[in-house]
Amino acid sequence: MSIQYSGNAQTSTFTPTTKQNIIDTIGAALIAAGWTTASGGSGTTNWMLTSATTPQGYAINVRMKDNAGTCVTFSLESTDGVLVGGNSTTVAGGWLIPNAGYTYRIVCNKYQAFIFATPNLSSVGRAFVAFGVPFLNSWLTSGASRVGWMQGGGLSDTNTAIGVIFRQSLFSPSSFSVTNQAIYNATIWTVNGAAPGTGTVAVPSYVATVANQSATGYRWQNNSALLIDALIGWGDTAASAEGKFKGQLWDAVVSTDVYAGDSTATFDTHNWIAITDNNANTTGRGTLLIATS
Repeated sequence: MSIQYSGNAQTSTFTPTTKQNIIDTIGAALIAAGWTTASGGSGTTNWMLTSATTPQGYAINVRMKDNAGTCVTFSLESTDGVLVGGNSTTVAGGWLIPNAGYTYRIVCNKYQAFIFATPNLSSVGRAFVAFGVPFLNSWLTSGASRVGWMQGGGLSDTNTAIGVIFRQSLFSPSSFSVTNQAIYNATIWTVNGAAPGTGTVAVPSYVATVANQSATGYRWQNNSALLIDALIGWGDTAASAEGKFKGQLWDAVVSTDVYAGDSTATFDTHNWIAITDNNANTTGRGTLLIATS
């Protein structure tokens, strides 16, 4: 397997002054990246966009809505309209708050997007949302009719706490709450500030036991890090179901090195930004890197 490039990775930043500013700016960035409008549009308080269809034949809808609360609410829907995720001040896949003291970065392509407060506001609630439709390997397409994921960095429209997100970890430790929506085949599920251990969308991390030693290994003999395919997985029918990998994130890789959030790197002829911040956890060490160009 290898890194799956979308061919149109791009990034931009903006100051989130109002809820309408968030909706309009993110909508414009997604349109520029190849998404299309399913309903609503710029200047409306309820804009739903559709990703481009992947080479394997999958797409997803994402709704941004002002529910007259504090934040813009993000939710998932299947493109046929059968599966509709909740979108309110209490139920959603994510919230973004219009805080003029923040700078939001949009890293997106025609299949997915990461939007987050920067620089390195990895512990701030309601300041992260990511979503997309993954690349499905050939051995997975025959079993999948619908697929899409979303992860949010807040527990409700007004709760200032933060659930576990890719800014902090590559998976959800059992002691932390989460906010996610996910679609697979005939099921859509949502968890918002759910009890610890509920389950989440996740990518693989890697800390291998070194033979005949008490230490663990995460790098090559020359001290270079491993680069791992950024697979993404979740439970098929519920967050509590066995997490199974559905495919790969686009323009993404997991490094076993530890990066500061928002730090950058250049390799494989692309520029990258670190989503995960200083994750040296011995049971899940690693950094999710997303290509910006």
